Amino acid sequence: MMNIKQICRLLPGITILAGLMALAATPAQAACPIIKPVHPPATLNVDPTLPIGSVIGSVGMQTEATTGYCPELAILSGQTVTQVVQGEGIPNGNLYPTTIPGVAYRAKLSSGGNWTPLPPFNNVYWPVSAPIQWIMNAEGQDKGGGYFTLEFIKTGALSAGGRFGPQKVGSIYVNGTEFRQFYMDGTLVLAPETPSCTITQSTIDVSLPDGNQATLNAVGKTTGETSFIIPLQCKSDVSLSLFFSGEMADSANAVFQNTQSSNATAVGIQILRGGTPIPIGSGNAINIGTVGSSGANPSFTARYYALQSSVPSGDVNAVAYATIVYN
Repeated sequence: MMNIKQICRLLPGITILAGLMALAATPAQAACPIIKPVHPPATLNVDPTLPIGSVIGSVGMQTEATTGYCPELAILSGQTVTQVVQGEGIPNGNLYPTTIPGVAYRAKLSSGGNWTPLPPFNNVYWPVSAPIQWIMNAEGQDKGGGYFTLEFIKTGALSAGGRFGPQKVGSIYVNGTEFRQFYMDGTLVLAPETPSCTITQSTIDVSLPDGNQATLNAVGKTTGETSFIIPLQCKSDVSLSLFFSGEMADSANAVFQNTQSSNATAVGIQILRGGTPIPIGSGNAINIGTVGSSGANPSFTARYYALQSSVPSGDVNAVAYATIVYN
């Protein structure tokens, strides 16, 4: 049977003549970059059914107006410098990578709170670079805040949401020196909105007939082919795919691990679609096509698969998971 589930000391001989010397840290001892924390919301609802290239969610973020010191840039005050604002990672155009499959982010400085960035940095997606007149006091003090908009872009098939952060999301560079760093100090959960498509049966039991040991007398031999369907339904027309995962005995041939100890290494369960072993893993989704309110019932086949040249008798059971992916 197979189931498908959704971290003052004084030196000798030295005389102190008069007075005291303060040994406390001074601003001049600080260094770039100046960290500007941003606090994300706990959750951002996204729409996974939108086409690739769409903004699936956006959020405005206010940085803390923390006071910091960057003395190495103070000497540039009054000069024309090159200022660059950029995200984290290597961009593809203006899209920066995330750890969420199928999702990238882009960002831009924007008006918010009591702050408005000057052109050409206002409302321009990163990376953006321009010469500016640099003004800074002799200590290199900076106590400004900031505001930016973060947008999440669908770049590929998206099966679920994910977690973004904590991490650096952007920086301001001045003549190649990182001046300000925007650090998101919490986790932003990208949560798909109420799923528009579902597998209408949470568990699908597929019962194979008793297999003939004599036919499983070589590795790769099969028997007991049994058809089954995965019923799908969507609120409106949506193009989707399915990917399968689970404990594998042979991923290349889509053979799922037998969980029964008596013959676990000798035989497994293979799943096919159209006579071909299904691809395994999130990067190998099977295109189902457009599914609407009337639903769809893509069909598959399960069968015994010999992993050894001799298969002892006993029960065979495997578990596979099918996940909806929005194209």
